[in-house]
Amino acid sequence: MIMKILHLCLAAFYVDQENLLPKMHAKTGHNVKIIASTEKYIDKKVLGYVAPSEYVNADGIPVKRIPYSKLFPKKLVHKLRLYPRLYKEIAAFSPDFIFIHDVQFLSILSVKKYLK
Repeated sequence: MIMKILHLCLAAFYVDQENLLPKMHAKTGHNVKIIASTEKYIDKKVLGYVAPSEYVNADGIPVKRIPYSKLFPKKLVHKLRLYPRLYKEIAAFSPDFIFIHDVQFLSILSVKKYLK
């Protein structure tokens, strides 16, 4: 059975090359998508942020880097990991399975809302 599998990489930085599980899911024929934070290592050495974007990684998996909320000071939002449109992103993909790469982001409540 082919499933729609959503990988949420929102609790920390996201690096395309280090995520073998989405690669294996795609390789076995599942429809895979990654939603990630904009935090990443710049030039593989300095932790920083990139602009929100959508692209297909080297394994052919769509990746969407979503922006942080702008309701509170930037430093607070980055610590709490608030993503205002996460629920809409999850609902738009309508996954059969959600794989969460670490649960330490406040917007986990959007996942809970979707599952209900």
